[in-house]
Amino acid sequence: MGALKNYKVCFPEHKIFVMCDHNWAFAAWELSKVYDFIEPNATLVHVDAHLDDLPDGILVNGLGSIKNKQDVYNVTENLQIANFIWAGFATDSIDNIIYVTPKTNETQSHDPFDLSDSKFNDWELELSELLSSKKYQGKRLQTIEDLVYEKVNGRISQYLNNKPVILDLDLDYFNTSQYFEPELMDDEKIRKNLISLRDLYDWDLITVALSPLFCGGDDACWHIYEIFLEVFNLDLTKTELW
Repeated sequence: MGALKNYKVCFPEHKIFVMCDHNWAFAAWELSKVYDFIEPNATLVHVDAHLDDLPDGILVNGLGSIKNKQDVYNVTENLQIANFIWAGFATDSIDNIIYVTPKTNETQSHDPFDLSDSKFNDWELELSELLSSKKYQGKRLQTIEDLVYEKVNGRISQYLNNKPVILDLDLDYFNTSQYFEPELMDDEKIRKNLISLRDLYDWDLITVALSPLFCGGDDACWHIYEIFLEVFNLDLTKTELW
């Protein structure tokens, strides 16, 4: 990976955390909870080319004993880009989840909320215990347009009303290639989708994964990122490292 490998900045006034690898969204959620930026058990709106719904994130060492920033970082470093959501679910950072992920040949029939036929092997007991204390629920949508439609028509209000809500965006959503090539949506569509996300809800927290590999490289990723910065009216000179 190139120059974006260790990229992590935040825009404190906007409560927006940006990171290269998506597992660091977990760290942003946890830190926001530790420092009272956001209440626990938030609804997560996960906009991504991938579901990132592997449950083995609940097994990471130290997950149940986070007390400070270093603990958060230690756990996050042992997470992967496909299992951080379940880690956040286990720590009560997030509760309901709205997945906004296009269906591909691999995920066409996959329902992230149907665990009835799954075999979880060595983490089956831990998962069973977790699900006995809280319900893993939400909705699977395919596009940002679907998300807007569901919001306007009140079909996801039960997940938004009277709860903190996190927008979790992966910029690879805007790359239509499944093979690490840069086949980006045209700028007009990217901008329109980002405006829709910006105006959809008064987000309590926003986490943004750059995911340059899945965007088709650093240049393609930065191009999308620049449109994001423009739409959300963000100034890179006013960032802080985290």
